[in-house]
Amino acid sequence: MKKIIYSCIIMVLACLTISNPSVIAQNTKEEAMPFLKGDYVYEYLRESKTTMGGNVVSENQTETTYNTENNVTSVITTTNGQKTLEMLAYVYGNKTLTYQGNTYMNGQLLSSQKFSNTYADNFYRNMLTSDIETEGMGSTTKQHIEYSYDNQNRIVGMKHYQDGKLQKEELNYVWTPNTCEFEEITYFPIQSKAKVSRKYQDENYVQVLEEIRITEMGGVTTETKSEYTYLNTYNGNLTSMKNFQNGVLVMEWKDYVWGDKKNTHTEIMYANGSPISTSEVTQYYK
Repeated sequence: MKKIIYSCIIMVLACLTISNPSVIAQNTKEEAMPFLKGDYVYEYLRESKTTMGGNVVSENQTETTYNTENNVTSVITTTNGQKTLEMLAYVYGNKTLTYQGNTYMNGQLLSSQKFSNTYADNFYRNMLTSDIETEGMGSTTKQHIEYSYDNQNRIVGMKHYQDGKLQKEELNYVWTPNTCEFEEITYFPIQSKAKVSRKYQDENYVQVLEEIRITEMGGVTTETKSEYTYLNTYNGNLTSMKNFQNGVLVMEWKDYVWGDKKNTHTEIMYANGSPISTSEVTQYYK
């Protein structure tokens, strides 16, 4: 359940940080990416309480810190008072970034990761490569990810290697105003092929309105669809998200209330169309 939530969050973040164009010639991040001038960009605290069957099953908190350039310097997540994830030791250089990550279970270190990224710009937006070394459970794995872009700084390809073997790739990108389509091929651990299409509210590819992913795996086709709504102005805040699998609702975020540098909203998980868990979430912004 948590993996589904995290994957959707990651998907939203990816749409904002990797697949969008940036104006590298500008002097500041805010000049290059005007949406960063908003009041709800740099989240420093996220609190979530999840209930199932009327009982509280988890309370989560994520704290994020920044430097004077508003670059992340640490991320710490706790679940029921115990640390479950931390990202730390951020070092920003000339189009480079290194940092470390630790994952915990029941208060014990489960795995550690070292990240080393390079970027096409000094705003740390268009990633060129990412190298990730993971140590845990008595073994070490190395991942290498490569991104390529067109002359408008829109992503046109991605290759993901693990221990030197191609694991996944994205290719055949087609960009038009307000839309994007591409293919995603997974080779390991299970082979699959997906066609992905996105619609955006704006021509700068910032706010995703809809993403449809049609995946073929082992002769079975699955359609995953996500829908987003926003306040009625450009760069307006998110007001809802719904995620469907084969037409059946599996998750939604709703009842957003924005103001005073924070928002509150509800996140609901479904099984066979019925709610199985509800999370009440508050996000605070600097």
